[in-house]
Amino acid sequence: MPINEVSENYSQANQDLFVLKVLDFKRNGTYLEIGANEPVSLSNTYLLEKNFDWTGYSIELKQDLVDHFNRERKNICECADATLTDYRKILQENFTDTRLDYLSVDIEPASNTFAALASIPLSEYRFSVITYEHDSYMDGQTYKQEAKELLESHGYTLVVEDVKNVGNPFEDWYVDSTYVNEEKYLELKSSGLEYNEIIRLDK
Repeated sequence: MPINEVSENYSQANQDLFVLKVLDFKRNGTYLEIGANEPVSLSNTYLLEKNFDWTGYSIELKQDLVDHFNRERKNICECADATLTDYRKILQENFTDTRLDYLSVDIEPASNTFAALASIPLSEYRFSVITYEHDSYMDGQTYKQEAKELLESHGYTLVVEDVKNVGNPFEDWYVDSTYVNEEKYLELKSSGLEYNEIIRLDK
């Protein structure tokens, strides 16, 4: 299913389209989502589940959102504090492979987002694509930079830096360049662009 056959997407800044394009519109992929929020609107993973049969595991702090998610979605959402979660246990219990296709990290504030990322056993598990919300327009560069150093130390390549939404840089997008062929992401490599300048349904 090429991108022009996807009639609708749901994520805030086209994260779902980025993941699909980099991974050749893969079917039956896997994801770990930290900060699920709504099950459909602004979801980074709904399109993956709905149209491409991905399986995954989501974490969300607010019980009402978890209940809503689990009513609407087939994949699981757990009510938990993402900064205190045992990610090794979740990964071992819910995935058979040490490679997952997508990691979405999107909670607030930036200190919590980094704490969650740093809690993931990155030496044991690999993610082909990572979208990381740093909210530098509100919280400064500290946690954005710490996340960059951490991910690059584990062999990830920053492909799209400082994705902007209404002029506010809030997210970085990475790939595992040992797994994702360079030609798949080189054309998308950019910095400081509005999300709708990076990837669109009409491309």
